[in-house]
Amino acid sequence: MPKLGKTFKMTSTARKEIEKIIDERVKAAYVTKDDFNELKEIVKQLGEAQVNLTIRVSDLAEAQRKTEERLNTLTLRFDELTQKVSALADAQRKTEERLNSLAQRFEELTQRVDVLTQRVDELTQRVNALAEAQRKTEERLNALALRVDELTQRVDALAEAQRKSEERINWLTQKIGELTDDIRALTNEMRDMRRRFGELSDSIGFGLEDRAYKVLPKLLKKDYGIDIKKILIRRFIKDKYGKDIEVNIFAHAEKDGQEITIIGECKSQLSKNDVENFIEYRLKRFEGVYPNIFPLVITYMESEPGVEEFVKQKEIAIYFSYELD
Repeated sequence: MPKLGKTFKMTSTARKEIEKIIDERVKAAYVTKDDFNELKEIVKQLGEAQVNLTIRVSDLAEAQRKTEERLNTLTLRFDELTQKVSALADAQRKTEERLNSLAQRFEELTQRVDVLTQRVDELTQRVNALAEAQRKTEERLNALALRVDELTQRVDALAEAQRKSEERINWLTQKIGELTDDIRALTNEMRDMRRRFGELSDSIGFGLEDRAYKVLPKLLKKDYGIDIKKILIRRFIKDKYGKDIEVNIFAHAEKDGQEITIIGECKSQLSKNDVENFIEYRLKRFEGVYPNIFPLVITYMESEPGVEEFVKQKEIAIYFSYELD
């Protein structure tokens, strides 16, 4: 098989084959000197065409060698960033296989002189196509090199952004630590404030209850016709589950000859939520334990608009502190 990149020399086998064909034609017919010279000219032209083709293939092989050098250099850079060297290696292997196939075809052409001209034309076309493919390959390599450079810049920019992000995270971590300390201190202050507010609320509530104990018998008699049998007291009473529940106002009373139980709640600032809790955690839990519960609430003021109307909708009696004077 002839090697690409070196001057082709006709083998002895091919030369003998040509001589054999010439001898057979000489024996088959009378050949003049002019005919023989014409035949030698044809053989010479074929040889020159073969040499030219060999030179073109050699040039192409040199171009391929340079391409391989660029591809190896670029593959080394590309491995560090994209790890796609296997695809390029596979493409190179296929290129070498095509060149080996071309060389094999070329050797067959040298052994078949009668069809050499036609096969040379076909090979020329394939060489042109291969040269075009080589040009496109170089364009792709150039584009790939540009993308590698761009990717390198993006990786550098990403590394810088990562460094800045880490600095920002460290700063935020420090600030969060400082904020956590502030929140912890504020929580302690709020806990102490709630304790003090609870003590103050209890004090205010107890004062409201004490005033109610003195005046409620008269108010209930006047407004609802209720007669108090026992004095109103603050006490723990058992609910329907047998659990002791503290109530602010508790009294046995009578209305229209029927025994009733007064259960009340005192709130310095009354909200709708307070009313709902009073119903859920006081009145409902005493249902069936005490007869005919009469609910009422006493407050200094509403904590939100519409509380008084809400209480009346729930059929609960309400008194404000100014009514206790």
